[in-house]
Amino acid sequence: MKAYVTFFEAAGARVVPLIWGEPEEVTMEKLSKLNGVFLPGGSGDYIEYGRTIMDKVIEYNDNGLFYPVFGVCLGYENMMLYVADAGEDILGSYILHDVSLPLDFVVDPAESKLWADLGDDYMKFEDEPMTFNSHYVGVDPNSFKTDKGLGDMYRLTSISYDPNDGRPFTTTVEAINYPFFGTQFHPEKTMAMFNDDVGINHSWESITSNRYFADHFIQWARQNTNYWGDFAEVNQAIVSNCRLIVTDEYHGEVYAFSSENGCIA
Repeated sequence: MKAYVTFFEAAGARVVPLIWGEPEEVTMEKLSKLNGVFLPGGSGDYIEYGRTIMDKVIEYNDNGLFYPVFGVCLGYENMMLYVADAGEDILGSYILHDVSLPLDFVVDPAESKLWADLGDDYMKFEDEPMTFNSHYVGVDPNSFKTDKGLGDMYRLTSISYDPNDGRPFTTTVEAINYPFFGTQFHPEKTMAMFNDDVGINHSWESITSNRYFADHFIQWARQNTNYWGDFAEVNQAIVSNCRLIVTDEYHGEVYAFSSENGCIA
């Protein structure tokens, strides 16, 4: 979706697509040049493709290269099932659409790798319903205690409560030993989606606060020393070479890809 690209471009990044179905050697070549990986939300089944990417990025980090990963909604959910002993069963039913919720922090934000740079502004997420949720599944916060694989890899940092039944669900996590973090909610939609009656908080506090996640991720990506090339080389690879297709009101503009030919111009 164009919304994700706009989100990161606003933080000063250029976006190169990793295309599900492209030859593995093409993906590996891209990873050797990129500064970070974003795992998007939405629909689709890229579990095994994403697993291959995560395995490689973990290898890079283990070998001393700082290589961040950020996952949203489906991307975050995949990050959880990759490491959980329960696998895909770590995801329970949390059907929640078109609603913005506040966060409840379960750690001191000042001691969190994800939240510390926000300072006292983290309190805005407690005081206002600013995180836009649209998902069918989620992770029970207790799973970080009961599932060793999940708890050894990720630290739970905040939760929200399902307004339908009051159940808590995980909203943000950070990896304990890696520069990885994920959100169940969609921070990008506050600044890029303006549909009527879908529950997005477009207050100035919400837009500027949610922008923090893009800024934080790109700040981490700038610590990665990979180099794609000069201006001309980068321009051949960025996602703006791909055709934009206007879909429905909910998904907006999306980029067109082909697993065989890459970007569809």
